[in-house]
Amino acid sequence: MMEAYYDVFQTAASGETIDAVSVVSIPLVWGRARGDRALEVNREASQRGVGIRRVFIFNSEADLAANRAYLAKQVSAGVQVLVVLRARLNPDLVRDFLVTSSDTSLEFLLDGDGNISSARLSRSDSMISGLRNRFQEIAASAEPLAKH
Repeated sequence: MMEAYYDVFQTAASGETIDAVSVVSIPLVWGRARGDRALEVNREASQRGVGIRRVFIFNSEADLAANRAYLAKQVSAGVQVLVVLRARLNPDLVRDFLVTSSDTSLEFLLDGDGNISSARLSRSDSMISGLRNRFQEIAASAEPLAKH
């Protein structure tokens, strides 16, 4: 499943954008080998001129505080990091996904523990439009990492 994620970032060209939302557990996903590789493909894409914005959704201020050092790694990799607490969002908005300016979307479905259970890659106009709108709604409730 992560191969599709890596491929989206590795094939993105200079000038493209990738907007992403991360609901997954940082220790379970981002804090492991697959997360290290994901961070590296983000860094490489950013260095090629790909604009990356990622909103991290946290269950609590304590979860956010516990993961602040990891979020700084994302910023160092060239990712514009925004954060929001789950309680500030309509529950229907909370999903883990990315959408690109080149009309690709990738949505991860999570299990009850915050692990990725499956993924859905799409180039469907309606799916992409819906996820772009969802990203805008989530981002409107989020704050840049530095302000939080």
